[in-house]
Amino acid sequence: MYMRILNSYPHNWRAWEDILIALDVLMEKAPSPDLAEQTYWKIRCFLNERVTILKERYAEDPYCDDAIDFENKLEEWASYSKGQSGAFSYFGDE
Repeated sequence: MYMRILNSYPHNWRAWEDILIALDVLMEKAPSPDLAEQTYWKIRCFLNERVTILKERYAEDPYCDDAIDFENKLEEWASYSKGQSGAFSYFGDE
């Protein structure tokens, strides 16, 4: 369900944070480790695609407000990921 919501906002990264937090909770409460792992890899796949698309888009004008805000948000999310294994851990790999 959350992945469907995330997919409905593919290029609106401002909507991602609340959804990623909800996915973190879902992963913690998953009835099995396999389901949590499956959810984690779906999130990684989504983020790999979307972050790449957005970085390419913002590379055209790296000094626009959206590009700067996006890079700052990626850094903020990376700080959340330190020592974590949930949805935000993706950003620690950047």
